[in-house]
Amino acid sequence: MGGAVAAEAEFGLISSLHGRRCGNASRGRIPGIYAAAVRAITRDATANGWQIVSDTSWAGYEDIPCGAMQGHTPWMAEIQELAGQGISQPTHGFVQAGVNALAAAVAGYCRKPFGSMRPSMTVVEPDQTARLYASIQRDDGQPHSVESALDTIMAGLACGDPSPLAWSVLSRCADVFLSCPDFVAARGLRVYGVPVAGDPFLVSGESGAATLGALMYVAEYDGLARLERTLRLGPESQVLPIDTEGNPGPDRFRRVVWEGGDPEPREFRRKTD
Repeated sequence: MGGAVAAEAEFGLISSLHGRRCGNASRGRIPGIYAAAVRAITRDATANGWQIVSDTSWAGYEDIPCGAMQGHTPWMAEIQELAGQGISQPTHGFVQAGVNALAAAVAGYCRKPFGSMRPSMTVVEPDQTARLYASIQRDDGQPHSVESALDTIMAGLACGDPSPLAWSVLSRCADVFLSCPDFVAARGLRVYGVPVAGDPFLVSGESGAATLGALMYVAEYDGLARLERTLRLGPESQVLPIDTEGNPGPDRFRRVVWEGGDPEPREFRRKTD
Protein backbone atom coordinates (compact mmCIF):
# COMPACT_ATOMS: atom_id res chain seq x y z
CA MET A 1 0.00 0.00 0.00
CA GLY A 2 2.83 2.38 0.79
CA GLY A 3 4.24 1.84 -2.69
CA ALA A 4 0.86 2.35 -4.34
CA VAL A 5 0.48 5.85 -2.95
CA ALA A 6 4.21 6.71 -2.97
CA ALA A 7 4.21 7.21 0.79
CA GLU A 8 5.67 5.49 3.81
CA ALA A 9 3.37 3.18 5.67
CA GLU A 10 3.50 0.84 8.63
CA PHE A 11 1.12 -2.01 9.21
CA GLY A 12 0.62 -4.45 12.02
CA LEU A 13 0.29 -8.17 11.32
CA ILE A 14 -0.75 -10.65 13.97
CA SER A 15 1.74 -13.44 14.52
CA SER A 16 -0.50 -16.19 13.13
CA LEU A 17 -0.76 -14.59 9.67
CA HIS A 18 1.67 -14.50 6.78
CA GLY A 19 2.52 -11.34 4.84
CA ARG A 20 5.20 -9.68 2.78
CA ARG A 21 6.73 -6.25 2.49
CA CYS A 22 5.09 -4.06 -0.15
CA GLY A 23 6.70 -0.90 -1.52
CA ASN A 24 7.54 1.58 1.24
CA ALA A 25 5.47 -0.25 3.83
CA SER A 26 7.17 -1.61 6.93
CA ARG A 27 5.70 -4.51 8.82
CA GLY A 28 5.54 -5.33 12.48
CA ARG A 29 4.39 -8.66 13.91
CA ILE A 30 2.15 -8.31 16.92
CA PRO A 31 1.45 -11.24 19.28
CA GLY A 32 -2.21 -12.03 19.77
CA ILE A 33 -5.28 -11.36 17.69
CA TYR A 34 -6.52 -8.74 15.26
CA ALA A 35 -7.87 -6.49 18.00
CA ALA A 36 -4.39 -6.42 19.57
CA ALA A 37 -2.92 -5.30 16.25
CA VAL A 38 -5.53 -2.53 15.93
CA ARG A 39 -4.85 -1.29 19.46
CA ALA A 40 -1.08 -1.31 18.91
CA ILE A 41 -1.32 0.57 15.63
CA THR A 42 -3.75 3.06 17.17
CA ARG A 43 -1.26 3.80 19.96
CA ASP A 44 1.57 4.28 17.44
CA ALA A 45 -0.60 6.46 15.21
CA THR A 46 -1.61 8.69 18.11
CA ALA A 47 1.99 9.07 19.24
CA ASN A 48 3.32 9.85 15.76
CA GLY A 49 0.45 11.75 14.18
CA TRP A 50 -0.23 9.02 11.62
CA GLN A 51 -3.46 8.33 9.75
CA ILE A 52 -4.99 4.99 10.65
CA VAL A 53 -6.33 2.90 7.77
CA SER A 54 -8.41 0.04 9.14
CA ASP A 55 -11.44 -1.92 7.98
CA THR A 56 -12.86 -2.10 11.48
CA SER A 57 -14.69 0.82 13.07
CA TRP A 58 -15.12 2.35 16.50
CA ALA A 59 -16.71 5.49 17.93
CA GLY A 60 -15.46 8.48 15.95
CA TYR A 61 -13.72 6.34 13.31
CA GLU A 62 -16.13 5.28 10.57
CA ASP A 63 -15.32 7.09 7.28
CA ILE A 64 -12.30 4.96 6.32
CA PRO A 65 -13.91 1.64 7.35
CA CYS A 66 -16.94 2.64 5.29
CA GLY A 67 -14.64 3.20 2.31
CA ALA A 68 -13.00 -0.17 2.93
CA MET A 69 -16.40 -1.84 2.82
CA GLN A 70 -17.23 -0.07 -0.42
CA GLY A 71 -13.94 -1.34 -1.82
CA HIS A 72 -15.31 -4.88 -1.68
CA THR A 73 -18.27 -4.10 -3.92
CA PRO A 74 -16.71 -3.89 -7.44
CA TRP A 75 -16.19 -7.64 -7.65
CA MET A 76 -19.79 -8.15 -6.49
CA ALA A 77 -20.82 -5.94 -9.40
CA GLU A 78 -18.79 -8.23 -11.68
CA ILE A 79 -20.72 -11.22 -10.35
CA GLN A 80 -23.97 -9.40 -11.07
CA GLU A 81 -22.79 -8.68 -14.61
CA LEU A 82 -21.98 -12.35 -15.15
CA ALA A 83 -25.54 -13.19 -14.15
CA GLY A 84 -26.66 -11.17 -17.16
CA GLN A 85 -24.28 -13.02 -19.49
CA GLY A 86 -25.62 -16.51 -19.15
CA ILE A 87 -24.09 -17.36 -15.77
CA SER A 88 -26.78 -18.40 -13.32
CA GLN A 89 -27.69 -15.80 -10.74
CA PRO A 90 -26.85 -17.07 -7.25
CA THR A 91 -29.74 -18.09 -5.04
CA HIS A 92 -27.56 -18.41 -1.94
CA GLY A 93 -24.38 -16.80 -0.73
CA PHE A 94 -21.96 -17.97 1.98
CA VAL A 95 -19.45 -15.37 3.16
CA GLN A 96 -16.75 -15.48 5.85
CA ALA A 97 -16.61 -12.89 8.63
CA GLY A 98 -13.53 -11.44 10.30
CA VAL A 99 -14.23 -7.95 11.67
CA ASN A 100 -17.21 -8.24 9.31
CA ALA A 101 -16.37 -5.56 6.72
CA LEU A 102 -16.30 -8.04 3.83
CA ALA A 103 -19.42 -9.85 4.99
CA ALA A 104 -21.30 -6.57 5.44
CA ALA A 105 -20.24 -5.35 2.01
CA VAL A 106 -21.43 -8.54 0.32
CA ALA A 107 -24.72 -8.79 2.21
CA GLY A 108 -25.43 -5.07 1.86
CA TYR A 109 -24.63 -5.03 -1.84
CA CYS A 110 -26.98 -7.92 -2.61
CA ARG A 111 -29.82 -6.20 -0.83
CA LYS A 112 -30.55 -3.63 -3.52
CA PRO A 113 -29.68 -4.67 -7.11
CA PHE A 114 -31.20 -8.15 -6.84
CA GLY A 115 -34.38 -6.88 -5.20
CA SER A 116 -36.84 -9.64 -4.36
CA MET A 117 -34.52 -12.11 -6.12
CA ARG A 118 -31.58 -11.39 -3.84
CA PRO A 119 -29.66 -14.46 -2.68
CA SER A 120 -30.07 -15.51 0.92
CA MET A 121 -26.88 -14.67 2.80
CA THR A 122 -25.20 -16.96 5.32
CA VAL A 123 -22.32 -15.58 7.39
CA VAL A 124 -19.64 -18.06 8.49
CA GLU A 125 -17.28 -17.51 11.44
CA PRO A 126 -15.06 -19.70 13.64
CA ASP A 127 -16.69 -21.09 16.76
CA GLN A 128 -13.77 -19.68 18.79
CA THR A 129 -14.55 -16.14 17.60
CA ALA A 130 -18.28 -16.33 16.95
CA ARG A 131 -19.06 -12.76 17.99
CA LEU A 132 -21.82 -12.28 15.39
CA TYR A 133 -23.48 -15.54 16.37
CA ALA A 134 -23.25 -14.46 20.01
CA SER A 135 -24.65 -11.03 19.17
CA ILE A 136 -27.65 -12.54 17.41
CA GLN A 137 -28.25 -14.81 20.39
CA ARG A 138 -28.21 -11.82 22.75
CA ASP A 139 -30.97 -10.31 20.60
CA ASP A 140 -30.53 -6.76 21.88
CA GLY A 141 -29.57 -5.19 18.56
CA GLN A 142 -25.98 -4.52 19.66
CA PRO A 143 -22.68 -6.09 18.56
CA HIS A 144 -20.87 -8.04 21.27
CA SER A 145 -17.25 -9.11 21.63
CA VAL A 146 -16.20 -12.58 22.69
CA GLU A 147 -13.63 -13.47 25.31
CA SER A 148 -11.78 -16.65 24.36
CA ALA A 149 -8.36 -17.92 23.36
CA LEU A 150 -9.30 -17.37 19.69
CA ASP A 151 -7.29 -20.47 18.85
CA THR A 152 -8.41 -21.37 15.32
CA ILE A 153 -6.82 -22.36 12.02
CA MET A 154 -8.99 -19.61 10.47
CA ALA A 155 -6.45 -17.00 11.54
CA GLY A 156 -7.81 -14.39 9.14
CA LEU A 157 -11.15 -14.53 10.97
CA ALA A 158 -9.71 -14.52 14.53
CA CYS A 159 -11.24 -11.21 15.55
CA GLY A 160 -12.94 -10.98 18.91
CA ASP A 161 -14.39 -7.49 18.41
CA PRO A 162 -17.00 -6.95 15.68
CA SER A 163 -17.01 -3.70 13.74
CA PRO A 164 -20.07 -1.69 14.86
CA LEU A 165 -20.40 -0.16 11.40
CA ALA A 166 -20.39 -3.55 9.70
CA TRP A 167 -22.77 -4.96 12.31
CA SER A 168 -25.31 -2.24 11.51
CA VAL A 169 -25.46 -3.65 7.97
CA LEU A 170 -25.24 -7.36 8.75
CA SER A 171 -27.92 -7.27 11.43
CA ARG A 172 -30.35 -6.12 8.73
CA CYS A 173 -29.06 -7.84 5.60
CA ALA A 174 -27.77 -11.29 6.61
CA ASP A 175 -30.16 -14.22 6.96
CA VAL A 176 -28.17 -16.85 8.87
CA PHE A 177 -25.09 -16.79 11.11
CA LEU A 178 -23.07 -20.00 11.44
CA SER A 179 -20.49 -20.80 14.11
CA CYS A 180 -18.09 -23.41 12.69
CA PRO A 181 -15.31 -25.52 14.25
CA ASP A 182 -11.96 -25.81 12.53
CA PHE A 183 -12.72 -29.15 10.89
CA VAL A 184 -15.35 -27.39 8.74
CA ALA A 185 -12.72 -25.10 7.21
CA ALA A 186 -10.30 -28.02 6.86
CA ARG A 187 -12.86 -29.96 4.88
CA GLY A 188 -13.38 -27.04 2.53
CA LEU A 189 -9.62 -26.73 2.07
CA ARG A 190 -9.30 -30.41 1.17
CA VAL A 191 -12.19 -30.32 -1.30
CA TYR A 192 -10.74 -27.30 -3.07
CA GLY A 193 -7.35 -28.99 -3.19
CA VAL A 194 -8.63 -32.41 -4.31
CA PRO A 195 -11.70 -31.68 -6.47
CA VAL A 196 -13.95 -34.16 -8.23
CA ALA A 197 -13.44 -34.69 -11.96
CA GLY A 198 -14.29 -31.60 -13.95
CA ASP A 199 -13.97 -29.11 -11.10
CA PRO A 200 -10.99 -26.73 -10.97
CA PHE A 201 -8.15 -27.19 -8.50
CA LEU A 202 -7.95 -24.25 -6.08
CA VAL A 203 -5.35 -23.41 -3.48
CA SER A 204 -7.24 -21.68 -0.69
CA GLY A 205 -6.56 -20.56 2.83
CA GLU A 206 -8.49 -21.95 5.78
CA SER A 207 -10.44 -18.73 6.34
CA GLY A 208 -11.67 -18.66 2.75
CA ALA A 209 -12.42 -22.38 2.55
CA ALA A 210 -14.70 -22.12 5.59
CA THR A 211 -17.61 -21.08 3.37
CA LEU A 212 -17.39 -24.17 1.16
CA GLY A 213 -17.00 -26.40 4.20
CA ALA A 214 -20.04 -24.81 5.85
CA LEU A 215 -22.13 -25.22 2.70
CA MET A 216 -21.22 -28.89 2.47
CA TYR A 217 -22.17 -29.57 6.08
CA VAL A 218 -25.50 -27.77 5.73
CA ALA A 219 -26.26 -29.80 2.61
CA GLU A 220 -25.06 -33.20 3.86
CA TYR A 221 -25.12 -33.43 7.66
CA ASP A 222 -28.40 -34.80 9.04
CA GLY A 223 -28.11 -32.63 12.15
CA LEU A 224 -28.47 -29.53 9.96
CA ALA A 225 -31.41 -30.79 7.90
CA ARG A 226 -33.73 -28.21 9.45
CA LEU A 227 -31.37 -25.39 8.45
CA GLU A 228 -31.10 -26.85 4.95
CA ARG A 229 -34.89 -26.71 4.66
CA THR A 230 -35.03 -23.19 6.08
CA LEU A 231 -32.51 -22.01 3.49
CA ARG A 232 -34.36 -23.93 0.78
CA LEU A 233 -31.16 -25.52 -0.45
CA GLY A 234 -31.77 -28.10 -3.11
CA PRO A 235 -30.66 -29.51 -6.46
CA GLU A 236 -31.68 -26.33 -8.29
CA SER A 237 -29.83 -23.98 -5.94
CA GLN A 238 -27.01 -21.84 -7.33
CA VAL A 239 -24.68 -21.23 -4.41
CA LEU A 240 -21.89 -18.66 -4.28
CA PRO A 241 -19.31 -19.46 -1.54
CA ILE A 242 -17.11 -16.37 -1.17
CA ASP A 243 -13.40 -17.15 -0.80
CA THR A 244 -10.97 -14.25 -0.59
CA GLU A 245 -7.95 -16.04 0.90
CA GLY A 246 -5.19 -17.66 -1.12
CA ASN A 247 -2.33 -19.96 -0.19
CA PRO A 248 -1.95 -20.11 3.61
CA GLY A 249 1.67 -21.22 3.29
CA PRO A 250 3.00 -24.63 2.19
CA ASP A 251 3.37 -26.04 5.69
CA ARG A 252 -0.20 -25.24 6.72
CA PHE A 253 -1.60 -26.42 3.38
CA ARG A 254 0.23 -29.76 3.62
CA ARG A 255 -0.78 -30.24 7.24
CA VAL A 256 -4.45 -30.08 6.33
CA VAL A 257 -4.57 -31.47 2.78
CA TRP A 258 -1.73 -34.03 2.82
CA GLU A 259 -1.62 -35.02 6.47
CA GLY A 260 -5.32 -34.78 7.28
CA GLY A 261 -4.98 -32.11 9.94
CA ASP A 262 -8.15 -31.11 11.83
CA PRO A 263 -10.07 -34.23 10.80
CA GLU A 264 -13.83 -34.50 11.02
CA PRO A 265 -15.15 -36.23 14.12
CA ARG A 266 -16.75 -39.53 13.19
CA GLU A 267 -20.28 -38.33 13.91
CA PHE A 268 -19.87 -35.53 11.35
CA ARG A 269 -18.47 -37.63 8.53
CA ARG A 270 -20.49 -38.03 5.37
CA LYS A 271 -22.56 -41.16 5.30
CA THR A 272 -21.90 -43.43 2.31
CA ASP A 273 -24.27 -45.92 0.75
